Amino acid sequence: MQFKSLGRVRDVRDQLAGLCERVEVVVKSNPNPGDIVPIQKAICSGYFFNTARIQKDGGYRTTKSNQTVYIHPTSALFQAQPPPRFILYYELVLTSKEFMRQCMPIEGVWLLERESRSRSGRFDGDGGQARLTDTIFARSMRSSVL
Repeated sequence: MQFKSLGRVRDVRDQLAGLCERVEVVVKSNPNPGDIVPIQKAICSGYFFNTARIQKDGGYRTTKSNQTVYIHPTSALFQAQPPPRFILYYELVLTSKEFMRQCMPIEGVWLLERESRSRSGRFDGDGGQARLTDTIFARSMRSSVL
């Protein structure tokens, strides 16, 4: 970690706290500091299109472009047993294959929760494109999640 990066993190946190105060959103801490699920759900909501579902051959199929990708060999999830059914990734890297880097296992139910929120109008800035894609993806995975 670098001092400059940590300073930037503090600045962003202060900015978010100020915005929450301005719109009267109550900021409260997680009562269980060891529980990372709320943080994972928040990341999943923001990076919804950077998710992928496992295929029978061990690869993954991306949500947004429906392309086959694989977990990068340097990832901690590379040889996880059993492999996660759903993954959120930060970036795709093309070498001999297309690899996902900075991966995090997620629950398929979180994707359905996000999809239901988009139907209620909480994610409305893209002319309905996200809602349409969410619905298509949710239909394709509903049977495997539930």
